[in-house]
Amino acid sequence: MDGEAGARALNASRPSSDVDFSDPAIEAAWAACKAGAAGSWIAIGYASKKKLELLGTGSGGYHELLTTVLAVRNDRVVYAVFSFSADLPRIAHKFVFLSAIGGDVGGMAKGRASLHSSDVANAFDKHFTLTVDDPDELTVDAMTKKLEKEMSVSSIQLT
Repeated sequence: MDGEAGARALNASRPSSDVDFSDPAIEAAWAACKAGAAGSWIAIGYASKKKLELLGTGSGGYHELLTTVLAVRNDRVVYAVFSFSADLPRIAHKFVFLSAIGGDVGGMAKGRASLHSSDVANAFDKHFTLTVDDPDELTVDAMTKKLEKEMSVSSIQLT
């Protein structure tokens, strides 16, 4: 599927808001993330009030996502999907959609993010959805505890 067709497919899956996924880099990065091993991630944010842009992608796990994108974006809304290994039958690794709202994000942008968040989440194949607005909840330990609670297990390993 070419970039334009992929953007149309992503946009078609979100009828309830006007969020724009037309950046072809988002589709390509998501395809690579899905095809990658556990530890793959993609991060997107706003290029404008409605248009999303790719902020980064990688394969170094949640810690890499945290240190390269999430920790340095306190003035932005970041949507990310990351994968991790799960010792569960039938699934080699799980995907988590994360909506991280920086502490310095203004009220209007927070409201817009709340409106767009479910539509952005619906564009990605994921097993869990988490929203975080406190930087302390983004640490590897805090995220591990959140996922262990969500999955009702005690053996999550985020890298």
